[in-house]
Amino acid sequence: MNEWPTQPEIFRERLANYSVAVQELAWKLLRLIAEELGLDDHNFFKGDLTGGETLMNVHYYPLCPDPNLTMGVRPHSDRYIITVLSQGDVGGLQAKIGGRWIGVEPIHNAFVINFGLQMEVASHQLLILWIV
Repeated sequence: MNEWPTQPEIFRERLANYSVAVQELAWKLLRLIAEELGLDDHNFFKGDLTGGETLMNVHYYPLCPDPNLTMGVRPHSDRYIITVLSQGDVGGLQAKIGGRWIGVEPIHNAFVINFGLQMEVASHQLLILWIV
């Protein structure tokens, strides 16, 4: 929070409330994932995998009459265990599936949940444990 803008004055309070609500959603999802994976400890993902800081990026992309002139976030993989993304009503998000980029159309009042590289590592380790 110490790096958040101080203006407008209400910004910090609202963003802090939003951050808490999104973090609670993420924990609820991680507990459900642990349960669905058959883990006895539904808090499996707490600790080393999620014990660090919560990272929040806020991007604002105003409408552009020529989408070819826009610049967004470069192609990347999310490294964290889970990303909770609010697209708002702005399109442009793409996911690479089978070597092709496909558009992820925004759904009003919905979040995109992306499982990052840490989830890939954790779930792979879980599969190895189940196979052994």
